[in-house]
Formats: sequence, C-alpha cells, structure tokens
Amino acid sequence: MRRGPVIRGAILTGAGDKSFAAGADLSSTAQQTALEAQDFMRAGKTLLTMIESLGKPVLAAVNGYALGGGLEIAMACTFRVAAEEARLGNRR
Repeated sequence: MRRGPVIRGAILTGAGDKSFAAGADLSSTAQQTALEAQDFMRAGKTLLTMIESLGKPVLAAVNGYALGGGLEIAMACTFRVAAEEARLGNRR
C-alpha cells in the first residue's frame, strides 16, 4: 500500500508580521448566548488539545501579537520562537 508523505512536525505562524494570533474578538463574543459561548469555548479547547496531543513536535513561530487565545495556542505548542518585536499576553 502506498502512503503519502510522512509529516514529522508542524509550524504555526501568523500571516504577515502584525500578529501570530490576536485572540477572540471580545466585542463579538459579548453578543453570544450562553450556549454559543459554551460551544465557542469547547471548540477552542478541542484545538488546544489537538495541538498538545498531536504526537509530533509543533513549533509556534510568534511574530507580532499573541494575545488571549492566541497566546494559549502558542503555549500548546511543543516549542515557541518569538521575533524580537513579538508581544505576548497584552498590547503594552
């Protein structure tokens, strides 16, 4: 049986240099019902668990902002490398 290429790891990074992942838009989440918020949080937890349990090394190449859930994504990775201008956690 022929199989596809073997994936040995993954790199997560943002598009451009403005942000790695800026987290959720809190103004839009304020409009959610309790059930929608629960589904949103569950989806985020599923993503983080998938990254953490991938079984392959995952590198977060952080450029720009990594805020809120974006920082959680970086922390779920096996390794993190941040550009000098990266901002982790807040915009200050």
